[in-house]
Amino acid sequence: MQTISEFWRSDSGALIGVARARGWRRVRGLIASRPPGRARALLFTRCRCVHGLLMGFPVDVVFLDRSLAVLRVERLLPWRIAACARAAHALELRDGEAARLGLLPGDRLTPQAPTTKGARTQAVR
Repeated sequence: MQTISEFWRSDSGALIGVARARGWRRVRGLIASRPPGRARALLFTRCRCVHGLLMGFPVDVVFLDRSLAVLRVERLLPWRIAACARAAHALELRDGEAARLGLLPGDRLTPQAPTTKGARTQAVR
């Protein structure tokens, strides 16, 4: 289980809880995990390619440039690979979540400052 470390807002107004993949989580990703919750994502920084090897479910992959602009949105099936040569980062979301949130190429994601003191973070499953 990964804890949400920040929130990002899309141009369409959708708020996404983002957990940064570090250490072992970066290697493992969502393998042997449940799909992320609604409006929750796992961020891979300095990442142009992700795989679905050993995954038991499909995910949406949102490739971002350095300024957090959406370059491409792709549905990644288990045992497949998705890549974007121009990407700087990749977000993994629950299958169908990118469409539900209205994430499209050209949209920009903006990190949001916490709005409430002491707000509890939520977990990505």
